[in-house]
Amino acid sequence: MDPSQGSNVYLADLGPESSTTVGGTLNKLRTIETTPVGPGDLEDPDGNGIVVLLEEAFLFDSTLPADSQMPHMAAADVLVYNRKSGGEANGWDLYRADDLEYRVEVTSDFHTWRLASEVLGRATVSSEARHAGGERVALQLPVRSGVNSGTYFRVQVKRLDKG
Repeated sequence: MDPSQGSNVYLADLGPESSTTVGGTLNKLRTIETTPVGPGDLEDPDGNGIVVLLEEAFLFDSTLPADSQMPHMAAADVLVYNRKSGGEANGWDLYRADDLEYRVEVTSDFHTWRLASEVLGRATVSSEARHAGGERVALQLPVRSGVNSGTYFRVQVKRLDKG
């Protein structure tokens, strides 16, 4: 099955969601690392369809709908997601906080994923403080309708081994 035909799926490479906006259709794939370090990272004890690792990484608030808190395209060229604050950025698309790593990646074929900066160049980053030691990040991506069509984004979260 072609992954670009998927639906509302959160595990790695199982399917994107499309976001149609004024700039054209862009797509996002929301994913987790398939070999987590933490015990219970892939469990879903509250039954909301989002595993523990993603709830921790994206600062879930149990009073809000789960899907509304996942990374999403707010416009054709703006990727928005929550992350832990107080971390260290290595460029605009790689960030480490506590024991988590956040990678903004891009693909056009679902086989080869690269850091977004390697493909797109520079982006504009803005952030605002959120609850529980977190921040909401908005990435203004250098994407143009027709030029980057067929581009899929994901925010990959990986638990780092502190050993």
